[in-house]
Amino acid sequence: MDASLDKLKAKIEKLKAQQQQMEDKYIGAVAHLVKDLTNKGLDLPILTGMILNANDIIAKSTTNKEAWQVAGQRFLLRAKNQNAQRKRINSKN
Repeated sequence: MDASLDKLKAKIEKLKAQQQQMEDKYIGAVAHLVKDLTNKGLDLPILTGMILNANDIIAKSTTNKEAWQVAGQRFLLRAKNQNAQRKRINSKN
């Protein structure tokens, strides 16, 4: 019984580590987006206001939440693919 419990605990810890890795990648992608937007002239107070405004809109409408979720997933997938492509190019050099 203890062996089964230990296996479950180990699996949970592995899944938590994988989740943390995914969150770290997402944080990096969002940080890159913020950097790009500030380079295009949006300052941090404006970006912060946009995020807070979006949060209010999402709270009022599940349709907006779903649409923005899809858009966010597409962005993160593109960022992941671009990162993988950069790694392949760098490994060739």
